[in-house]
Amino acid sequence: MKTANFLSFLFVGTFAAVVAEKVAPELCGECWCIPDEGDSCPAFGNGITNKLDQGVVDILNSFVLKNEFELKSADGGPCNPVPANGIVLPECVGPDIPSGPYVSCAMKFTGEGCCGREYELVNYVSDDPDISQVNNESFVITHREACGVCSSAQDLAILGTGMAKSGLTVDAQAIACGFLFFANKDFDKLVQCFAVDMGYTSSCALLWSHATGATAANCASQCLSQGDNNGPAPECKVNACINCTETVLGEGYDMILGRAGTASGLTNSIARDCSAFSPINHDYCNGTTPSCKTDESLTGPTTSIAANNFALSVPFFVLSFGFTLLQMHF
Repeated sequence: MKTANFLSFLFVGTFAAVVAEKVAPELCGECWCIPDEGDSCPAFGNGITNKLDQGVVDILNSFVLKNEFELKSADGGPCNPVPANGIVLPECVGPDIPSGPYVSCAMKFTGEGCCGREYELVNYVSDDPDISQVNNESFVITHREACGVCSSAQDLAILGTGMAKSGLTVDAQAIACGFLFFANKDFDKLVQCFAVDMGYTSSCALLWSHATGATAANCASQCLSQGDNNGPAPECKVNACINCTETVLGEGYDMILGRAGTASGLTNSIARDCSAFSPINHDYCNGTTPSCKTDESLTGPTTSIAANNFALSVPFFVLSFGFTLLQMHF
C-alpha cells in the first residue's frame, strides 16, 4: 500500500556492508517484485533485502526509545484506528506529517557508542529523493514516509527477522494471537499477545489488534478460500483476502502505522510493485556491527498453544488472515 516511488537507481551512494546480501525471492515469475509493464526486474540488494543480520537486530533491540508515538483521538483520548471493526470510539489521528516532497522517518540518537543508545523518532524532509548521504553517527534514516506507531527499532527488529519475541516465527505467533481472540473474544488479551509474545511496542501492538478484529469481521469469507498470495505473472495481482484486508484497513491506517516493509527496503512473501520499494541502509552504528547481544532469554508465549497443533485447531480463515495481516503492511 505504501506508494513511495523510489527505486534503487535513485540512490547514488554505496551502502555499508551491515546487511548481508540475501538471495532474491521469486514472487512474481522470476522477479522479487512486480515490474512496471515493459520493464525488467530490478536488481535485488543494495538497500533491498529480505532479512536483517542478527547483529543488526541485537543492536536494534538494545536501543531505548524516548518518544513512543501513541494511538489517540483528536482530543487525546482512546480511539479506533480501523472504523470497520465496529468499535464505538472516536477515530484515531495520525502523527503530524511535515509538508515536503520527500518525507522519511529517522532515528536521532543521543550519547556516544552504539549499544543501548537512547533515540527519538523524527521526520526528515528533503527536496531530493536521494538520502544516501544523510546518515551520520547520531542520525539514521530508518524508513521512507513519516514516522508512525510501528516505526521503532523494536518493531523493526521483528519485521527484519520474521521472528517474534516468543521464539515463534511472526506468522506462527500471529496465528496464536488470532486464535486467542477467536477463543475468548478478549481484546485486552489480544493486545497483550501482540505486545508480550510478538514483542511490538505498546501502540503498535494495539494497532495490530484493531486490524485483526477488523479483518476477522469483514474478510472471513474471502480469506476462507485464499490460495497463493499473488496471481500469475506478469500482473501478479494480490488474492481476494489481501485485497479485502487492504480495503478494510484503508490508507489512514498506513499513516498511523508508519513503517511498512516496502518503505523499509524489506521484502516478504507478497509480491509488491517494484516502484513501491525504498532502498534503506540499516546501518545504525556508523559502519560497524558491535556485539549488543544481551543475556535476556526469549519469553514463552502466553497463548500456551503448541505451534505444531495450530493447523488442527484453528479455522483456516484464521490462519489465512493471521499470515496476511503481518505480511501485508509489514
